Amino acid sequence: MKIPPELDGLSKRDLIRIIISLQTKIEELEKRLLAYENSNTPPSKSNNRKYPEREPSNNPVGAPKKHEGTTRPYKEPNKVVDVKQDACNRCRHLLGSPIKIEKKIIEDIPEPQPAIITQYNIHSYLCQWCAEINIAHHPDLPIKGRFGYNLIAQITLMKYEDRLTLRKIAKTLNRQYKLELTPASILSILERSADYCELNYEQIKVEIKKARNVHADETSNKVQGKNWWTWVFATKILVLFAITKSRGQETILTILGKDFQGILNCDGWTSYHKIIKKIQRCWAHLLREAEWYAEQYEGKSKLIYKELCRMFNRINKITVSTINGIRRRTYNYCTSKMMQLNK
Repeated sequence: MKIPPELDGLSKRDLIRIIISLQTKIEELEKRLLAYENSNTPPSKSNNRKYPEREPSNNPVGAPKKHEGTTRPYKEPNKVVDVKQDACNRCRHLLGSPIKIEKKIIEDIPEPQPAIITQYNIHSYLCQWCAEINIAHHPDLPIKGRFGYNLIAQITLMKYEDRLTLRKIAKTLNRQYKLELTPASILSILERSADYCELNYEQIKVEIKKARNVHADETSNKVQGKNWWTWVFATKILVLFAITKSRGQETILTILGKDFQGILNCDGWTSYHKIIKKIQRCWAHLLREAEWYAEQYEGKSKLIYKELCRMFNRINKITVSTINGIRRRTYNYCTSKMMQLNK
């Protein structure tokens, strides 16, 4: 092997120093690479996992021959219009009874209508027995502000479901209902909607803390150009979102508390493991991590990965209609296998 000119003539001590320096740089690069290529890296982000290109099927475009198409079912009409004619188009002679009647159902939307402006005359009463002043209340009368519940709900849906900007929401409401609202007014209504939902939000948080099993995950998103985190905590019937600046333990402590007694289903993010006592790893991350170890070390790691795949395939066959006996046998089988793998 030819010696590079820059190494020629160096002493043994100098060569050792260069080798040590190179080893240090290699270790630093490997640590940096682990942030992008590790067991928790999604397959779509990994450079080492190349998926084969799909071969063209050469099948014709469109539905296959003799395919029975489906038509959108007609709804029951809530309005019937008789389309009649009195005189002939050609000779203007009067027409008698129709020779046939053809039905055609049309779905349409009503024309834009002005908003409903309601004046509430709120009566107050003085109790003659205890001198208590009683103020009457109507279910459609908001506690605060001059905008009704239906408008508040519609603006909230347009913002968070339809993803419209404040300006577009104002223009849409003006076009449909002749409501002259400014973007600033829309923002104020959205803040009021958040205030109405806050009590429900806190109640959901209480219920999730008491849940037996909770699924959690987090993902990054940009807020005014800065990196924030959107968290989700879900049970069978409840879902709670939290948007925070940090991916640290504070959010987990706020939502679940330090004394959470349930089981948390999550990925391998270290913040969960530092707080929660009982962790159930997400199967996707568990299999991905086991595969990574199997590729790196083989031997027992490869056997564990294959056994986990077999268990997952068996569990994946369980559906809502599976009888309890099969569910129990599958649970006992997987539990015993996990205990064996843990030895």
